Amino acid sequence: MLTSIHAGIAALAADTRAAFVVLCDQPQLKATTLAKLRAAFEASGKGIVVPSHNSRRGHPLLIDLHKYRAEVMAIDDAPGLQTILRAHADDILHVEFDDPGVLEDVDTREDYQRATGRG
Repeated sequence: MLTSIHAGIAALAADTRAAFVVLCDQPQLKATTLAKLRAAFEASGKGIVVPSHNSRRGHPLLIDLHKYRAEVMAIDDAPGLQTILRAHADDILHVEFDDPGVLEDVDTREDYQRATGRG
């Protein structure tokens, strides 16, 4: 996953302000969630915006690349972006959603069955 994040950020223009880090297996992710996270980012001045549901941190996160691009690109091992989140806890805005989709991703057959209504 970290390799994919590095590749995605490297492909962005140097002046790109921010980027979403989205799991590729989040079938319940809504466009309105992305819009709300972006609005919160723009209004808050925080460098990292993270959705949560019932106080549990989810995905996608929105990260200010002007502040954190070099730091993200320098990460070379586990726990990946958790390193940034821990180091900059004071620069994180948690946005609460009444949507469990920010917590869900499809990693197992059971997850797939639940996501497709076949379980």
